[in-house]
Amino acid sequence: MSREDLVSVLKQGSTTVTGARGAWRASVLVAELALATVLLVATTLFVSSFVRLTRADLGFDRSDLLVVNEVGSIKGTVGDVVRHLESVPGIVSVGGAAAGSPPLIAAGFEGGSSGTRLQLPDAAGFVNVEFNRVSVRYFTAASIPVLRGRVFTDGDAMSSPLVVLNELAARQLFGDADPIGRELIAYGRTRFSVTGVVANVHMRGPEADSGPQAYFPGPPRADNYAYLVRTAGDASKMIPTVQAAIASLRTEGSRPAQVRRVEDAFRNITARRRFSAGTMAVFGLLSLFIGAAGVYGVVSSLVAQRTREIGVRVALGATGSRILAAVLGQVGRYLALGLAVGLPSAWLVSRMFTALFFQVRPGDPWVYLLVASLLTGVGLAAAFVPARRAAHVDPLIALRTE
Repeated sequence: MSREDLVSVLKQGSTTVTGARGAWRASVLVAELALATVLLVATTLFVSSFVRLTRADLGFDRSDLLVVNEVGSIKGTVGDVVRHLESVPGIVSVGGAAAGSPPLIAAGFEGGSSGTRLQLPDAAGFVNVEFNRVSVRYFTAASIPVLRGRVFTDGDAMSSPLVVLNELAARQLFGDADPIGRELIAYGRTRFSVTGVVANVHMRGPEADSGPQAYFPGPPRADNYAYLVRTAGDASKMIPTVQAAIASLRTEGSRPAQVRRVEDAFRNITARRRFSAGTMAVFGLLSLFIGAAGVYGVVSSLVAQRTREIGVRVALGATGSRILAAVLGQVGRYLALGLAVGLPSAWLVSRMFTALFFQVRPGDPWVYLLVASLLTGVGLAAAFVPARRAAHVDPLIALRTE
C-alpha cells in the first residue's frame, strides 16, 4: 500500500481493486486452504490411528477387569482365594496368574512373564514360548477365547503335567495338525499333554507382538499370584470391596494389596499416542477455523469491493440466485486450488510419520476424501453469508455508493 499511486486509485474509484492486490488476496487464501488441508490430513491420520489402537483386539477383554498385585502373605491356597473373592457380590469370576503374568502388567505396571522351550518328543527343534503359570478360571476371568479343547478345571491338580497353548504356538509346533492330546517336552525333560488352544494375547499392549505362549498350572500357594477380578459393573467402584476381601485373608502386618484397573495399564501404554492424537486434533481444529475465517474474510471483502458491479448486474436483470452462484463458484475455485496444492503436500508430509501410525496408511483414500469434503463444506458455509449478502444488493443503493 505504501507503493500505491494514490492519484490512480482515486480515479479508479473507492470500490475498485487492482489486479495485483486481488491476485495476492487469492494467493494467500489458497495458501491458507492448502496448509489447512495438510494439517487436517495429518490430524485425521493420527486420530484414526489412536482410535484403531484403542479398539485393537488384545485377545482378552480389558473392560471391567481389576488386577490385584503384591497380595503378600495369604492364608490358604489359590483356590481358596478364588472362591472367597467370587463369593463377594459384584464379582463375576476370578483367576490367578503367577509371577506377574496377567495381560498388560509387564508393560503397564511391573513384573512380566518368563520364557521356556517347547519341543515334540521326536523332534530336534524347539520353539521358544512365553511361559505363564495360571490357576483355574484364569481364562474365564480374562475372557480369553478357547479355540480348541479345554482349559484347566477344578478337577485338574495344580501339579498336573498339562499345558494350554496359544494359537501361534500350536501352529509353530504342530502346523495344521490337531494338537489336543499331543505331548510336548518342556525344560528339556518334563512331558506335558496339550489340553487346549486359546487365542493369541497381546500381553504388553496392541503394538507389541503376540509371540508363542504357553500356560501351565500354577503352584498352590496363594501369595505367589496376581489375581484378575472380573466385575459385574464399573470396576473402579469395586476396588475398595476387593481390597477389603483380600485383607480378610491376609496375615497381620502385611501391606495392603494393590488393586488397580487393567484399563489403567492400557492407558499408561497408550499415553504417548493419546497425547499425540489430542495435540494434532487441536491443530486440526485450529487450521479448520483459520481456513473458514480466511474464506469468510476474502469473500466479504470481495463482495464489499464489488458492490457497484453487483448492483449494475442486478439492474441489468441478474437474479439473486445467479449472483449467489457466481460468488460461491469463485469460492469453489479457490477451494479447488487449495486442495490441489494441499492434498499432494499432505501425502508427502504424512509419509514422514508412517512409523507413528497404527494400522493406518498415509495413502488411505478415505482420509483425503473426508478432508476434502470437510474443508469444502466448511469453506462454502463460511462463504454463504457474504454471498447471500451479495445476492440481496439493492442496485439503487449500490450505484449511489460511487
